[in-house]
Amino acid sequence: MHCIFDVAVTLDSEYEKMMAEYLQAAHVQEVVDILLELDNTSSRHYSIAISLHDVLDWDGARGAWLGTFLVHEPSRALPLFEEAIRAVQRSVMAAHEDGHFMSVKPSVHARLYRLPHCTELRKLNVSSLRADDSNCLIQVPGTVIRTGQLKMLQLSREYECAKCKFRHTVRAELEERHQMSLPAECTASGGTGKPCGGTKFELVDGSEECHDYQEVRIQEQDDLIDACKPGDDITVVGTLRKRWRPLSRGNRPDAELAIDALHVHVHNDEVGSARVSRELGAEFEACMRVRGESHLLLVGDAGTGKSALLRHAARLSPRSVLTTGIGATSAGLTCTAIREPGGGRGGSRRREMARGEWMLEAGALVLADGGVCAIDEFDSIREHDRGAIHEAMEQQTLSVAKAGDRGRYGEIWGDTAGLVCKLRTKCSVFAACNPKGKGYDHDRSISVNTGLPSPLLSRFDVVLLLLDKSRAGGGRSEEHDRDAQHILREACGEEGPPPEPDAATWPLEKMRAYVEFVRGSFRPSVTPPAQRAIVAYYSHQRQADTTSEARTTIRLLESAVRLAQAHARLMFREEVTLLDAIYVIVVLESSTLHSRLAGGSICALTSMFDETPDATYPLLRDKILDSLGIDAEGRPLRQGGGGGYPGERLGGYM
Repeated sequence: MHCIFDVAVTLDSEYEKMMAEYLQAAHVQEVVDILLELDNTSSRHYSIAISLHDVLDWDGARGAWLGTFLVHEPSRALPLFEEAIRAVQRSVMAAHEDGHFMSVKPSVHARLYRLPHCTELRKLNVSSLRADDSNCLIQVPGTVIRTGQLKMLQLSREYECAKCKFRHTVRAELEERHQMSLPAECTASGGTGKPCGGTKFELVDGSEECHDYQEVRIQEQDDLIDACKPGDDITVVGTLRKRWRPLSRGNRPDAELAIDALHVHVHNDEVGSARVSRELGAEFEACMRVRGESHLLLVGDAGTGKSALLRHAARLSPRSVLTTGIGATSAGLTCTAIREPGGGRGGSRRREMARGEWMLEAGALVLADGGVCAIDEFDSIREHDRGAIHEAMEQQTLSVAKAGDRGRYGEIWGDTAGLVCKLRTKCSVFAACNPKGKGYDHDRSISVNTGLPSPLLSRFDVVLLLLDKSRAGGGRSEEHDRDAQHILREACGEEGPPPEPDAATWPLEKMRAYVEFVRGSFRPSVTPPAQRAIVAYYSHQRQADTTSEARTTIRLLESAVRLAQAHARLMFREEVTLLDAIYVIVVLESSTLHSRLAGGSICALTSMFDETPDATYPLLRDKILDSLGIDAEGRPLRQGGGGGYPGERLGGYM
């Protein structure tokens, strides 16, 4: 990286003076807050977030010189910055009126962020890192897929020469994986002008300097511990370093790139194009005045567009993971705890692995936290792997417990404490599968048709059937000819350019932003009429003889509430009204076969959206309320329901 300033010619004392002046000008209040903290032990770490943009804009050429020094020589600059922070603490405490309540904190770190917008400093992704970036300050975004255990790291310790009693300070080197090497011989002269030459050293008790330490593929230290977890989207600012892999006999030496992190910013709520500006939010509000996460399962014949729907749902969410159940394991869908190779010399492969540390590697559900996890061929997941996703779908968390390793005779291999933690999987599962056998059998339950157990099936809020009914009729129809002609014209390029969208049609980016905006802005409460309608529907389904037991558990009631709140958000409302409850009942009816309420099954594949929903809603509301035996306020009309209506008519209002 080319530098326009010769930063090496300036003395460290001058840089430290400039840093102290900058802190006095821009961060004195943060220094005061740290001084007033009660804990002044070296084990408590504090940090001051320093914007490199502000440093470069400070005091003209001096700020540019100081900022360039921080970018090009961070290993030399950061210790000076921390020494400047201690000097500023002493000067502020001496001049402050509450100085007698203050104490100098020895472990205060400068955390740099907001690097200038240039390709040399701001990398697009981890793959854009190059060897030329070594020992320079960089900023790189990414998703945490693996985290290690918290452990204590010795940064330095002292050894005393047995011959001349001179004390040598040995420091851990990141390039050597924080290993410490004793000096080959004592170099102290003792005033004689000749080196001592001693080769025996003894550890000085109490001389160790220790810090908390954690690895997440990108190194973290001190107050950055537990700053992120697997599945988080983060931006890291730090120094790119080369680190040698453990040496082993017969293999060539190899190095890997590691980032010595200075600042970690978690931006799960600021994903992609879903960042909604104030102007766009005002536009949404103006045009929409006229568990949290739900799960959806599509069951349908081949060629009914299930995979295409999954892909579009993944595109609509600002954060999504698209995967398939074929070959998927419980670890790939949830999370796995593995041991990194420890690099010990000698012994078996298992013993070498045990010397490494525990690492957590995130699966699809953890990586989709805050978005959508689309799983195609859901029925292809092996039976013993399905149980792992029960907790992830219902509690929206993943519990990981791994015991420590011991040898056959009780000798300790690695960390005996093992690993116990919990990760968040707050995402919507959008799955698709094919019916078993030749096609869907209406005489059997949905659990038998899909091969999915009832506990897993009940976790889906909606189960939609996409059945190709025209195949069963046989013969040739106008619908078959129309579909075939459309596909052939598209393949031959005769369809022409797509029509221009009108002003009322939103592009995908705007729709994605709207969905993210209403999800984060509204927490609808359920009004009494909506509550009574949902409870009446739940009671009606529990009493029905033809409904599936897997779909009429208490989770049906929870699903109805979640879907009603989701519909209220979609309609830009703070309250769940009777209208939301009615349309949720319509959606749930489409996932309930042979419903007594609808008088028949509803085909989700052929149902159409009504072009005049405001005009047809009163008719739809009256029919559903009459079937449930309640009025618009939720008061009972008579014992039992009545006035059923054709399921096809109900499906037409979807």
